[in-house]
Amino acid sequence: MKTQQNQTRPQLINTQPIKELQVGMAANLRDFVLTNCEGKEVKGLEVTTYDGAPVGYASCPRETTPMNISIDERCRINHLPTSLIALSQGIPFFHSGDETLCSKSLDRDSYSSGDWFNRLDFSYSYDNWGMALPPREKNQRNWPLIKPRSVDPSSKPQKRHILSALENFTTVLKIRYSSPLFCFRTANAIQVQAIILALFSFLQNY
Repeated sequence: MKTQQNQTRPQLINTQPIKELQVGMAANLRDFVLTNCEGKEVKGLEVTTYDGAPVGYASCPRETTPMNISIDERCRINHLPTSLIALSQGIPFFHSGDETLCSKSLDRDSYSSGDWFNRLDFSYSYDNWGMALPPREKNQRNWPLIKPRSVDPSSKPQKRHILSALENFTTVLKIRYSSPLFCFRTANAIQVQAIILALFSFLQNY
């Protein structure tokens, strides 16, 4: 048995972002139990965002529905959220265009913005970046940040970036549908599996 105390017990969840991530990957279940940095068990509804909203809100899986980095890094980062959604418990919810880096020209709410901002290109040649400044109503305060970047050619994703995003998207979907372990149908099944994984992690420390 390993002698150091921090190696003889399961790794504790010790930062707020990690707690939010764990609850999110457990279908945002409000009764999902995890261990906080104090070694205490807490439920998903007790893990909150910076403004106090609970991260865990669902009673069952079926309920869930940076600009100063290089374009290569920015497009790679995009793989993370689509992968998390695809590989988490619950029903994965994607917006059309998530798989092809659809940017909507940084319109934060494009529901009523029409095709100029919501256009999809299935030749995968462009992602609608920098078509125009997004509508004033919900975007004006961000115009000073958006404008210089939208006209900067180095900020525009290229076809290779779009194809890479599409490849990642199809890969994680294949992984998801390769095993029923990604699609538990009850909250209890998710909780049991989490306990098994925690036990496995604990045993690895011996």
